[in-house]
Amino acid sequence: MNDELLKISGRLAQKEIEIRQLELRISGLVHSIRDCLDPFAEIVDLRTDDAAQQAFQLADLRIQWNELGHKIHAMKKALGR
Repeated sequence: MNDELLKISGRLAQKEIEIRQLELRISGLVHSIRDCLDPFAEIVDLRTDDAAQQAFQLADLRIQWNELGHKIHAMKKALGR
């Protein structure tokens, strides 16, 4: 494997770690938002402000996840995978 392919492979491995970390953060936010909006809680007990803030964070992380997924796909394509 030439130097360029080795560099791409190294970057790909790093990006795959980053996407897994993003997936963990996304999963955590989903669970937290669900907890804030417990369907069996009284309306007064719903933590809607927290849920809204976390939903914005979730949307931002989803954009990052999509962008990272495209980069990973391009790297794999460059490596012939």
